[in-house]
Amino acid sequence: MFQTYKRLVLPVYIPSLLSAMVHTATIILLPLYLLGLGYGVGTASFVIAIRGLGLLLTDIPAGLTANRFGDKPTMILGSTTLLAGILMFGLTDSLPLILVASVLIGSSNALNMVGRLSYLTDSCEAHERGRVIAMMAGLQRVASLVGPLVFSYSVKHLEYKPTFLFMAALIACNLLFVIIFAKRIEAVHRKQAPVSGIFRIFSEYKQVLITAGVAGLVLMMVRSGRQLLFPLFGDAIG
Repeated sequence: MFQTYKRLVLPVYIPSLLSAMVHTATIILLPLYLLGLGYGVGTASFVIAIRGLGLLLTDIPAGLTANRFGDKPTMILGSTTLLAGILMFGLTDSLPLILVASVLIGSSNALNMVGRLSYLTDSCEAHERGRVIAMMAGLQRVASLVGPLVFSYSVKHLEYKPTFLFMAALIACNLLFVIIFAKRIEAVHRKQAPVSGIFRIFSEYKQVLITAGVAGLVLMMVRSGRQLLFPLFGDAIG
């Protein structure tokens, strides 16, 4: 089992750690950055909330992308999308571009998660999958603690824009790790589905999407609201 973990460190675990650090930190730092630019709490909340639109619109297409083109191209696309979004934060003060960047970051989250889970599924034996996925989830929890601490310290000494560029540099490393170390795996057990299948999926699984999907959506709203309210409340009380 140790050899399996070792084999996944460079293509999956390190990129997962870096991207989770950036994702978590942006949820905390971006609202404060927008407040510093003079925007209101409502605008800052909307910018964070619209990430969910990117996630929602990309989840099923991400699965179709992994099915059609493979796990590695999906992870590369996810890292590239995340890099583009973070760079936009660091290079512009324009609210419309910041909104676009926020949508891109939401989309990248879907692409990266689907690509990595698919990669783990295809590169591990059935009895190993639970443990290797649990390891990735654990690293993401560590990143959710380390990321805000590291990047908040960076903001204190370098301000916001250099910190966003620092994040972009880490995501560029993330992308390089995926390009260099992830293997192109052919998943022989999959059927190749056409891109148009997204509408068929909605039709065939509408009952599941209406029940479990709505419940998951409500839980995600509560979770996302908590992550957003803490930095705004902290800023309000000084």
